[in-house]
Amino acid sequence: MTPASRRPSMGDVAARAGVSYQTVSRVLNEPEIVRPATRERVLEAISELGYARNRAARALKTSRSSLIGVLTDNLSLFGPAETTTAVSTAAREAGYSVVLTSMTSTPGSARQVGAELLGAGVEGILVIAGHEGMSPAVSAVAGSTPVVVVSAQPSRESGVDLVGIDQALGARLVVEHHQRTGARSIVHLAGPTDWF
Repeated sequence: MTPASRRPSMGDVAARAGVSYQTVSRVLNEPEIVRPATRERVLEAISELGYARNRAARALKTSRSSLIGVLTDNLSLFGPAETTTAVSTAAREAGYSVVLTSMTSTPGSARQVGAELLGAGVEGILVIAGHEGMSPAVSAVAGSTPVVVVSAQPSRESGVDLVGIDQALGARLVVEHHQRTGARSIVHLAGPTDWF
């Protein structure tokens, strides 16, 4: 970006559309109360100028960041990567953005990444906890902000909500199905022993 160039503002959009700043704000925040023709003019100006909301300014005005923190530890694995992608998509559809960070094996990493997410002003934290090593991360952020854990094992932290799958029941149903269909030998290929 050259020194002379700057991001288009709501004022620029208002001038291009021939409306007031307040009308642009209404189109962005309460579009249903703006006449359709006016709304279309404003949306066209937004598109032409490439206007994007300034999230920091909006957070100052509303005291809401529209940010969700996502804490995981290994995006190279299929499960955590797919879960993170799904969370990001759902957040965007709900009008939120995701601040993604991952754990490291260094001592104090859980507290550090928890502090980073809280410092970013996230409104809540989702922890993708596939194994025991993620427990310190849940402990580090629990109580400071709403926390949801995606895991196959209940959290030991109070005030932490859990979203997960009953994998023991799933395994039992698979084995019972194979037995009913005549399978005589069933093999389970397990992952790392510290994974839930």
